[in-house]
Amino acid sequence: MRVDLTLDLIGAAPPRLIADMAREKDMDLSGLFRDGGYDLKHGFLAAYDAVSGVVVTPRDLARLADAVLQDGYSELRLTPRAGWADMVAGVAEGAAGRPHTVIARLPRHLGAEALRPMAEWAAEQGSPLALTGTFGTEKDFAWCLDCAVEAGLPLILDGTDISRGPLRIRCATLGDAEAERFAEAGTGVELTDWKQAGRLYDRGVPLVLGRGFAAFAPLDLSERLHEAFDWDEGVFRDLERKALAVAACDDTTRARLMEMIDA
Repeated sequence: MRVDLTLDLIGAAPPRLIADMAREKDMDLSGLFRDGGYDLKHGFLAAYDAVSGVVVTPRDLARLADAVLQDGYSELRLTPRAGWADMVAGVAEGAAGRPHTVIARLPRHLGAEALRPMAEWAAEQGSPLALTGTFGTEKDFAWCLDCAVEAGLPLILDGTDISRGPLRIRCATLGDAEAERFAEAGTGVELTDWKQAGRLYDRGVPLVLGRGFAAFAPLDLSERLHEAFDWDEGVFRDLERKALAVAACDDTTRARLMEMIDA
């Protein structure tokens, strides 16, 4: 896909690159890998956290971005930490001119207090914010969301509540009435269950499909969608146009990318 708005930067980290980086740092992560991929015997979060512990400097992020980014436009999710501006700059260095936006990913399971400084770092840098997970209620994270809204940051939220006017939401599916409401509002929907894509696309919902946690959960999504719904190149081009409408990029970049899709 030439437009991928769902890519988690750590979740897309190639196992071989992480193994090389760990070896350079004298870190023993031999138990993290199996058959050329990640070993998830201790669970997804344990493996994800192990990779996060390797990718810690702006230079690490530059190497990772260079390995992960493809041609086209990508939005890359990354959990903020101290020195967020330098982290974003490191990604830009590795991107080497490839258009992208870094999304500040705030995992709700860390708790509201832990997410407050992350929201502040995102606001200072002007980074769009994605509040992810189902831990707690949205009220618990009101401070972070208010911080983002006051800073004018695009919001991406898990669930189906669009009262704060998110650019996109992330969910498994929508009921028919919800689908009609989202289509009318023009709110993008990042589906976690791709099997719902055909029904919601037919109802005019702006769908956002991509690689997500590409290295942890590899999936040839385009091929799956073609086989399931008989979608051709025209449908995929239409999907990318609609995804660009709910992308967190500036209008100049959006127009340039639209020309690329229509070429």
